[in-house]
Amino acid sequence: MSNSDEKAVKLHRGTGSISNGKLSEKWPKQQALESAIDKAQHLHEVDWLEAAWKALSDQSQPDPLELPDTGVGTLRERELAPVFINTPTYGTRQSTVIKRSSKGHLKIWERRWTGHGGALRHGDVFWTNKHD
Repeated sequence: MSNSDEKAVKLHRGTGSISNGKLSEKWPKQQALESAIDKAQHLHEVDWLEAAWKALSDQSQPDPLELPDTGVGTLRERELAPVFINTPTYGTRQSTVIKRSSKGHLKIWERRWTGHGGALRHGDVFWTNKHD
């Protein structure tokens, strides 16, 4: 799951994140996101999910020295640096949270965003493979 021709990678147990780079590279926004999710892991699922949405909506900027050099220039790197991107011409379109239980049950929450550069709106979707 990458935008390059890497070999298939086994995902390990625990918190992980995917951005526009290689799975093996952790950008500052991914490190911040994973840290926030890890800190919330002891919470009840409703509160944990709220903490995940809060972390996924973080628009704070990392230290400029920590930014990757992806070839788009310093100004654009700064625009793309937050977990949640909201510029007049580009931004986060969806955020997804996936939770897998020790029994293999999956829960997937997705938040889809519209209205970048101004008032943001979102719609939520939920899927599961667990049938009661």
